[in-house]
Amino acid sequence: MKNFRGTISCQVRCLVTGVLGLAALLFLHGGAVAEEAPAFPPPTVFTAEAKKPVKMNYWVMLPDGYETSQENWPLLLWLHGAGAHDDMEEIFEYGPPEMKLKGRNFPFILLAPQLPADVHWDPDSVHLLLQDVISRHRVDRDRVWIMGYSRGGFGTWEVACSYPDTFSAVVAISARAMVAIERIRHAGIWIFAGELDTGVPTDESRNMYQELKSVDADVQMTIFEGVGHGACAPAMKMEELWTWLVKQRKKSEAPGKQE
Repeated sequence: MKNFRGTISCQVRCLVTGVLGLAALLFLHGGAVAEEAPAFPPPTVFTAEAKKPVKMNYWVMLPDGYETSQENWPLLLWLHGAGAHDDMEEIFEYGPPEMKLKGRNFPFILLAPQLPADVHWDPDSVHLLLQDVISRHRVDRDRVWIMGYSRGGFGTWEVACSYPDTFSAVVAISARAMVAIERIRHAGIWIFAGELDTGVPTDESRNMYQELKSVDADVQMTIFEGVGHGACAPAMKMEELWTWLVKQRKKSEAPGKQE
């Protein structure tokens, strides 16, 4: 009987020792026995139709021969830099509007909107205006281009990346960098910057160039030596820019290509 009790006690001690050992092992390997993952509550879905008022001054400048022809014409959308939002005259102090005012006959329709306030360009508002102008003019939708300087250069990136199927050419001058630039890899792209720019560091343009090259985009870049933030003026004087621009049309693989 004594031996029997001793055997029972030994078995109990062994069982307790085993349980304690298993608990220690579980603790060392991440704690207690795994619990079931908590069930997350289902989300609540919000649905609404967002509308916002759009009011913007703009100028449409037609090329010579537009009124007497029936053909569709290319269109260049120009986005100005900061400062011109409250000064109509500044719209025509640089860039294509200045050149047009001084007698340059561009072989395309020029659309120049004005920022309604001291804010960044809103891609949706700009695109709404563009589509309205296109609907009321004879425009070749395979040759719609966008160009901008400084704040307008950054706006150029934003509008083009927001609506990549709209533009066959993108020209950004003294523009800050942005993400998702691969969305416009099908367009012809030309980047301009001043070597001495301290307002928008030149590396912003270099980074955009490298990002676009990495996705095999048709991109080129011009850095003006000895020039600061005012890269717009020398860019406008480059006849190579205008020769290149009028050749840009949507490629066969580009989204939104008109058949």
